[in-house]
Amino acid sequence: AAPTEYSDYIDWCSDQIIAHVVTTCRGSGDSEAELACANRTLENARQYYIRIGFIRCFAITDEAASEECAVESGDLFNEHIYSLWEIWPQMQAAVGRDSRVAAAQSELLHCLAASGYANIAATLLLPWQDFGPPAAALMPETGLTAEQKSLRERIAEPTHQCAQQTGFYAAQHAAWRAAVERLAAADPAAAQPLLNEGLLDLLRESETAPFLTLR
Repeated sequence: AAPTEYSDYIDWCSDQIIAHVVTTCRGSGDSEAELACANRTLENARQYYIRIGFIRCFAITDEAASEECAVESGDLFNEHIYSLWEIWPQMQAAVGRDSRVAAAQSELLHCLAASGYANIAATLLLPWQDFGPPAAALMPETGLTAEQKSLRERIAEPTHQCAQQTGFYAAQHAAWRAAVERLAAADPAAAQPLLNEGLLDLLRESETAPFLTLR
């Protein structure tokens, strides 16, 4: 979808969920009961921000209690997103060290060379897979020349096509699943942000996780 279509859909979707929560839970008891109702209503939402975000607070009739809920929800989400920003590059590094991924990346670079893009620096590849705070996202930009930025944009689609053709995405997917499963077993607290996002379920139920691809 185009960016405007996506934002319009998200707005519509949020309105529908809020309306459902309000209809289902407002007036179901005191503020505590209304919030408990909202939590039950949203517990199967795949997106973590919907499960613990401010949407559930619309269920609460009392304005002061609703505002208190919104503050708590903001704190919960901030804690989650900062933890996710911290663990994501660590997981990327672990995946990058996987021997199958390294071999597939070599094939990816050969594919790009055959498409007319030889000697591409690894730092210009797959920027859509990066995830971190806005400030961190801007840092690599300051180190790129205008020519490098232009090249990165031009190779995005060829890289995506080559990643599919060479099995690079498939290798990444397998490495991501193995890395998340290892972390979840060894350090559940560190893995929790990834589990909150449903990443392990996604990796287990799909052949190529959407967060790996260009679109």
